[in-house]
Amino acid sequence: CNQHQYWQLKKQALPRLSREQYYAEFRQYFNKAVSACLRNIGENCSHISGGMDSSSVTAQAAIIMAQQNRQLYAFTALPNLLDGPSNRKNWYYHELPIVESVLKMYPNIIHHQHYANVKQNIFEQLDILNYYTDQPLRNVANIEWISQSYQFAGANNARTILTGASGNATISWAGVSLRNKLGKLRTYLKLKLKPDSALNNFFNSYVNPQTLHSDIGRQLYPNRGFVFDGQWHMLTKSATSLKSTAYLLQLWYGTRSLDPTKDKELVEFCYSLPQWVFYKNNRTINRRLLVREGLRNILPEALTTSIYRGEQASDFYLSYNHHRQDWHERLLNLKPITKEIIWKYFDEEKLLAFFEMYQQIPDRPNNIITTQLMVLSRCLSFASYLNQ
Repeated sequence: CNQHQYWQLKKQALPRLSREQYYAEFRQYFNKAVSACLRNIGENCSHISGGMDSSSVTAQAAIIMAQQNRQLYAFTALPNLLDGPSNRKNWYYHELPIVESVLKMYPNIIHHQHYANVKQNIFEQLDILNYYTDQPLRNVANIEWISQSYQFAGANNARTILTGASGNATISWAGVSLRNKLGKLRTYLKLKLKPDSALNNFFNSYVNPQTLHSDIGRQLYPNRGFVFDGQWHMLTKSATSLKSTAYLLQLWYGTRSLDPTKDKELVEFCYSLPQWVFYKNNRTINRRLLVREGLRNILPEALTTSIYRGEQASDFYLSYNHHRQDWHERLLNLKPITKEIIWKYFDEEKLLAFFEMYQQIPDRPNNIITTQLMVLSRCLSFASYLNQ
């Protein structure tokens, strides 16, 4: 078995054009990419969160479907009991108002709002899936709504569902100025001097200290902490494990997830564009201009002028509150061989202390609690998988 690289992402030599001319070229690539994802038997479905990428994909798909006098099904996941601004600056718990503005523009969209069933123990669902996969699922907090979106697509005779998962590295890339590059270089040098601070001390906080300073730990830092060309890294290196575990769910439900924003020609074009096409200055409103200005003719003003972003799985803490005892017992009652492996990588004391510290997680938890909970969910997924 030999590996052969058939394509490598490189910057292409583009002709010198004006901003509007680049936008016009982009619209052609984008329309072609979305059209390619709609070549299937049956209906078509898409995710729409209200963010730039999924909204752009959904709007473009709705235009193409309308030209064929057809409908487009769209799925939005919404958090329970959470509304308005989140505890992070310029973030909202959901972006339903923007979704509704897209729906108003395209009446051929049949829309479904889904609220997570927080009383359902996600790890009981994984107990079934684990028998059919070669690795534990990592994106635990998103599995419930993703699986529900696949069920929604299948129930409406759609065997594919469109996403914009890679869009923040292509169509909605923020752009990098000289100031940004100097800042990244400063961060890079700082991490070289103090690698333990990588990813906001994430490894220091949750990884077993012995593993942190082992050979594998030293290999982990440069792979995860030292990223100089963020766009190239996102397009070629990031989220490989997340994509592979998400693919399992597609096989399980018989529904293929297609992402027009990672179309090969579109990726090459976006990566080759001069950075000034994406931004004018470092103000949020003057970045991600390929969508804000390039697609302003197909998107509502509420989206193109928004400086806010939406949270993902912001209500996952409610699942913890419902199932804390079961999750705690899972970690306490692992097989000896599972414990030997799990606590080699995770900090047993810190993760188990989380259960003692939080009998119930308070409403609207802060970033620290949320991050701890996400790490705990991955540890539980890994442990349950090995235990089975």
